[in-house]
Amino acid sequence: MMQRTPSDKYEEAQLLLKIYDMYSSESMIIALSWFCKDFEAVDLNDFETLYPPGSVERNSFWKIGNFFELMAHFWKGSTYRIS
Repeated sequence: MMQRTPSDKYEEAQLLLKIYDMYSSESMIIALSWFCKDFEAVDLNDFETLYPPGSVERNSFWKIGNFFELMAHFWKGSTYRIS
């Protein structure tokens, strides 16, 4: 495993803070709240019918999905490990 420099650690900490800011933003809180309380699609057909392109709900769904995809890439490629 490569040794991380102080600069690497600083950049990774900055990225974690940005991710936290995204997660705790008002728009993400609203999107997560909607998803947990009101998401009703059981398959793709339901999703397409209930949440048409351009709807607030569909945008909320993609906001959440994109956030967690970003997190997965971060954790997979990161040298950061919880100790």
